[in-house]
Amino acid sequence: MMKSEELRATNKPEYTKLYKQVEAMLNNLATTKSQIKNIEVDLALLEDNFDGICTIVYSEATGPEEDDFEAEEANREMRRTKLRQEMKLKQSEVAKVENALATLPKKEYELIEWRYFKKYNNRQTAIKLDLTEEYCSNLKTKII
Repeated sequence: MMKSEELRATNKPEYTKLYKQVEAMLNNLATTKSQIKNIEVDLALLEDNFDGICTIVYSEATGPEEDDFEAEEANREMRRTKLRQEMKLKQSEVAKVENALATLPKKEYELIEWRYFKKYNNRQTAIKLDLTEEYCSNLKTKII
């Protein structure tokens, strides 16, 4: 795996893109976790409201109108599948971020915590961690 300094030197646009992606993941971690919980609620509602419900409407001209029910059930199943896929992607993103954070030394983790989770700016983070603002900024870049 290429080190961040090598990537930065050899492919500036790719490095910048990856840096921004990681920053976005850190900034949105709490929101992503909340979205996962909301998807779980939506899935539970889909399961609870429709499992085992089957109605057949009879029409004098055509007989049982099962097509509407089958189409509705197919739509619900497509919705459940889409929600499960979306949830898996979000869970994967959260797991990757949490795995990476777990490998950080305490000081580096605290920097990320104050900067991204508590939304402090570089100056406030530097003061909180008793570091210079420049060192704090450089360390953040190295971590990401």
